[in-house]
Amino acid sequence: MVKKVLKITILVIVAFILALFVAAYVFRDKIMNEFKKQVTENINATVDWKDFDISFLRSFPQLNVKLKDLSVIGVDTFDQVPLFTSKETELDFNILPFIKGNEKPSIKYFAVDGALINVVVLSDSIANYLITKETSGDTSTFNLELDEYEIKNSKLFYTDNTLALKVAALGVNHKGSGNIGSVIYDLDTDSQVDSLTIDFEGFKYLQNVSASLKSVINVNLQDEKYTFNNADISLNKLLMNGNASFQAKDGGWDMTCDIKNNGDSFKNILSVLPYIDQSKDVKADGIATLILKVNGYFHGEKELYPSFDIKTMIKNGSAQYTGLPYPLKNVQLDAHITSTHPKMKDLNVNVKQLDLSVNNERIQSSFNISDAMTDALVDGKLNGAITLENWVKALPLHGVEK
Repeated sequence: MVKKVLKITILVIVAFILALFVAAYVFRDKIMNEFKKQVTENINATVDWKDFDISFLRSFPQLNVKLKDLSVIGVDTFDQVPLFTSKETELDFNILPFIKGNEKPSIKYFAVDGALINVVVLSDSIANYLITKETSGDTSTFNLELDEYEIKNSKLFYTDNTLALKVAALGVNHKGSGNIGSVIYDLDTDSQVDSLTIDFEGFKYLQNVSASLKSVINVNLQDEKYTFNNADISLNKLLMNGNASFQAKDGGWDMTCDIKNNGDSFKNILSVLPYIDQSKDVKADGIATLILKVNGYFHGEKELYPSFDIKTMIKNGSAQYTGLPYPLKNVQLDAHITSTHPKMKDLNVNVKQLDLSVNNERIQSSFNISDAMTDALVDGKLNGAITLENWVKALPLHGVEK
């Protein structure tokens, strides 16, 4: 009796697996045609892929769809400009709607591997990601009810002419999970970037730094508000924690931000300075703190800025880079930068103390610049000597080796 039951069970399992294989072939053309229909009706771009494969086994009980070498290329203003390419794009759907035939299937999982994401913004109304056609009502064949999504081994480039901002992120790995189909939900995220560069108005604030972000983001699509709770941030060796919120408003953003560094190592601050050669090892001592607070409205084209308050303090800092003869010693910094005016007319830079020495040459300075963006009033002092040869032998600065 036991053998008979076991035999029947095995036969049922085999039959079920064969049925799933057959079903994959039956539904393949139907699903692929539905994808093509959706692209034609809703996307104003050139969309193509080399291979389309489906399986009921890879992510059972979900239906798994894989597209190889998917590409989305711009037209019109952005003719031949790639918006998105990927070696592999993967989606999971619930099976029930395919069986019933009277419901929209829901996308439950989405992943891209080896992707290039290239966003270009020319103005508030002209950007290469604005490719959705205007339609009356909901013409989509699929519901978006994601539980999880992933971006693996990818590159992200963001160019915004309204802000004179360029961002390049290489080696991007990102995961997000939550009830993403809802209007309001918590998105649990984990992101790593191998190399991050941020260029704003021609100055590189970050250059080829490794970065990570872990946070639970409250997403409110109804109010277009995104709140980062207890975010853990790393830039090279600099670890930070804080909270932030961003809400879309009249083409700009209402924002708040309160972030400070974890730990107090001077070496961690050095690790993110943009024009210091980070490929060299460094021995460093001293403590450092960084506190950033932002509150208000930001609009790039109108050049409106939120109020901000930045405090930086370094005590008894020292650093010596491998292969360089002179150390940087006695680094003391007490700096406070503030602005409350939307045009930064009251920008104030107050450096109570800035001291450092290289090869027995000491610099001591303090200064205050009020109304720095308008009729600046400068009050300060600088004592000491600077021999540029000594600095080249102490700090590995790009472009000043000779």
